[in-house]
Amino acid sequence: MTNQTATQKRIKPAAISQREACLKHAKDLLDSAKRVMGGNGDFANIAYHLSILSLEEIGKAGMIIARAVSEGSKNTDWITKRLDDHAFKLMWAVWSPRMLNGRIDPKKFEDARQFAKETHARRLDALYVDHDVESERLLRPDEVVTAERAVALLDLATACLEYESERDVVNIPEEDDLLEWFLKTSSDIDGSARLFSKPFINKLEEFGDDVRAWIDWAKRRFEEIQEEDSRLIITEMSKKTPGDGTGRERWILKIRLVSLWHTFQPKVLKIWSKALPNAKLEVRKGSNNRELTLTIRLTDDVPAAEVFEAGLMQSKMLITALNIGGGGYIWYDISDQSQSYFEKIEDLENPNHRLQIQKPVGASSLRLKVLDDGEWRTSEVFHATYLQNSMNCIFAFFGMPENDAEPIFGPYMTGCALLSMTNLHVSCDDQALNSFKTCLSKALARFSGCDGSEKSKRSKLHEALSQAIDLEEHRNSLIDWNLHEGQKDENKIRTAFSLKRLVDLYMSIIARRICDDHYRSFGDDKDQSK
Repeated sequence: MTNQTATQKRIKPAAISQREACLKHAKDLLDSAKRVMGGNGDFANIAYHLSILSLEEIGKAGMIIARAVSEGSKNTDWITKRLDDHAFKLMWAVWSPRMLNGRIDPKKFEDARQFAKETHARRLDALYVDHDVESERLLRPDEVVTAERAVALLDLATACLEYESERDVVNIPEEDDLLEWFLKTSSDIDGSARLFSKPFINKLEEFGDDVRAWIDWAKRRFEEIQEEDSRLIITEMSKKTPGDGTGRERWILKIRLVSLWHTFQPKVLKIWSKALPNAKLEVRKGSNNRELTLTIRLTDDVPAAEVFEAGLMQSKMLITALNIGGGGYIWYDISDQSQSYFEKIEDLENPNHRLQIQKPVGASSLRLKVLDDGEWRTSEVFHATYLQNSMNCIFAFFGMPENDAEPIFGPYMTGCALLSMTNLHVSCDDQALNSFKTCLSKALARFSGCDGSEKSKRSKLHEALSQAIDLEEHRNSLIDWNLHEGQKDENKIRTAFSLKRLVDLYMSIIARRICDDHYRSFGDDKDQSK
């Protein structure tokens, strides 16, 4: 960067030793890659992986020195956090030579960032054979990486290693405040999206070769936007209560849902979206029809501070209906979430601002994985009948007074949430099972007049299930398993999921009965009016 004053600073010997170890390991990896490639390129994908590992070690070496240079005078936590970021280390390896020489080109930085992102994604595709036998895109790892691509990456890693090995790091210039801001902002997802957006890049072209002046302008513009956001928040918080708006559509929430049981057909979901235009369901591209986007639309009667809870309440209601109606398992995709259930919120009144609102303590960040070894994974299609069941549930149950609904649907949602948290390290199977037991008991009492005794439970379940299961012996088998034999099963998650499906069947039958009663009553009223 021009006009930068070099700060002479001694780097700790431990940091230099770490750097040397990284570069030694990078060289070993490259030597191995060259041997693996040989002359025919039969193992190009293996050489590709080794070259990527080498680039990561080179990037790590540079980051360790960058951290050591600024320690004591600047906060270097952001560098430490990025040392576990594979794509960022790749980006640093190919871009840092320009940066450390004082030449920053944001366009080249963005190119390096995209290169790192795409390279890491290709690495993951070429790492293992896909275990999903129904995948539409089944490629072997040796088909993902060509010999030409592997050679190009090997050559790039070799050049980066040569440069990093020859670089003098004893008296390296310390980062100045503008460079530090640029690196922090560009390493943040939201920050980089804004920094490299069209308006900012267009402004860069106005500044020409004076990149430092552009970074200074960008930093000030970020501060102005932050002030604008703060004013907007104050305005929103000053609104009184729901109802002081105009009722115009304002908030659009995009929520990602995942199913391990069903696949979805776009033509079936159109029926739902036509009936519920403010809660649109769409199949996500590239998900093998197993993932959905739920789009919820809220009006300006909902203040910004209440959008989170309003969206959560509505999405839970809709997800509950889908679970009951289909008898499967659909839940929020929480793989990349720790404090949010949605992907984004659009504000139609302020399209240039993004509403960022989080709950202080959020959902589990564990990847949704409920079914062991694919035991229950049947890829059943979510038929139109299931969709009708779900819509019946919305009509029958979600207008109930809260005091009546909460004892039934509160435990149901708790059970679903606990299933999403169960994995190798955390087991919530027993708690999930107990939640569905509570839900079934409360539902039987509320809708069938069950007195809570074992005899009454069996009788009321037989009465309801007879509408879907003709043979008494089959009903007995289902009821006995869920109330008795299943409790002895060591696979608690199977028991919990089985009980959930019994609850789903019972609630779908009750919802259909309520809807039929309503339609009959509506028809009688019409006849009397005639």
